[in-house]
Amino acid sequence: MKFSVLLFFVFVSLTQAQSLTIAAASDLGFAIKELVADFKKKQPDAEISLILGSSGKFYHQILNGAPYDLYFSADIAYPEKLLDSGHAVGEVSLYATGRIVLWSRQIDVKTLRAQALLHESVKKIAIANPEHAPYGARAKEFLQSNAMWQKVEPNLVYGENISQAANYALMGGADIGIIALSLAVAPTMADKGSFWLIPSEMHQPLEQGYVLLKRAENNPLQKAFRNYLKSDEALKIFSKYGFSASK
Repeated sequence: MKFSVLLFFVFVSLTQAQSLTIAAASDLGFAIKELVADFKKKQPDAEISLILGSSGKFYHQILNGAPYDLYFSADIAYPEKLLDSGHAVGEVSLYATGRIVLWSRQIDVKTLRAQALLHESVKKIAIANPEHAPYGARAKEFLQSNAMWQKVEPNLVYGENISQAANYALMGGADIGIIALSLAVAPTMADKGSFWLIPSEMHQPLEQGYVLLKRAENNPLQKAFRNYLKSDEALKIFSKYGFSASK
């Protein structure tokens, strides 16, 4: 009987070790899907569940016990808070620095730059919700830095996360959007419009970090995946989507 119980716990341990649930900011969507696919070439038995959404909403979900193993945030402050509160272990790792862009299907934003927001054809401007989405907060800072916030605020439409804001701009729910560079260069948007890279000095840095959550502390798969993120292959993928990655 004791031997059967021991075998059961060994089986459960091995099963858990081969599974991983990752909560990731939606700006990382294309990049992290590619990262996971590349990692699974090396560990084909690994089962990785990927959930994309708003960094701020994930933060509150984790505080309330959401069963995630790794948390990738578009704002490094969120994982730092989780570490301070005891919901995470180890250290917070900076995985990339993000950038925001103006993107439009119909307006030549490369030429007009910030003034594109005031173009007569612009009725709706998409940004992520600045209350809980870091890319939305940086978009608001950009608009405030050039005294445009009050002018354009009535025209703003808010996405729950940066992917939803980008989709508004792509599908016609907005005439222009302030979105993540990583989405502007992704296959779904790269050849559909034009973008202007917003100067980084016009907003606070988008330092993005990830952290290991307490429940996965002894999961061997998280260790292997975190080590993979430091590899040259992973850094190339980050770079492909416009992220300035860091070892």
